[in-house]
Amino acid sequence: DDPTSFKVVHCGLNIEKYDYRSPKEQVKRLFCAARLSPEKGFSFLFQAFKILIDQGRDLELRLAGDGPSRVQLEGLAKELGISDHVHFLGYLGEDEIIGELQATDLFILPSFVEGVPVSAMEAMAVGVPVIATNIAGTSELVEDGKTGLLVRPSDAHALADAVIAMIGNYAFRRRAAELGRKKVMDEFDVEKEGKKLNKYLLQSSN
Repeated sequence: DDPTSFKVVHCGLNIEKYDYRSPKEQVKRLFCAARLSPEKGFSFLFQAFKILIDQGRDLELRLAGDGPSRVQLEGLAKELGISDHVHFLGYLGEDEIIGELQATDLFILPSFVEGVPVSAMEAMAVGVPVIATNIAGTSELVEDGKTGLLVRPSDAHALADAVIAMIGNYAFRRRAAELGRKKVMDEFDVEKEGKKLNKYLLQSSN
């Protein structure tokens, strides 16, 4: 097979549902939407968050999702002394997720394994800067230093440093938000991708 003949069609979002808003100057709220399971890397997110709280930063971490790790993670939050700042929201529907994204300042995705993450795509569509782990799938969506920041998986200090870098650079957050929205519109709009797929299918059937 000639590799140049392969066409990439991304899964996408219905962009019209996601109203863009520019990031606020102050960062207070961090948000993650993911299944609460080991491969999502929450324990290292909590360790990074503890570093930030120990520095006296006024932050809250909101988690949407449920899963087998929930009880263990609630215990870990207590153990690390961060449970006052960590909110387990449970499973949220699409509109509730969009509401959380509209109100949040940074989106964090600490996974060890991920396809192209729809949750980060949604954050970028709304204009929320993304910090994620540098793994296949995620790095297709989040371009380090451009549409967000990428860190090594399971490196709590690198993740904390990325949050501090985002907090300290409002101009970068605004630019990352604009470029993130543009990337999702250009490459992950479900309507455009559907048309592309249709075109390829028609070509291959002729």
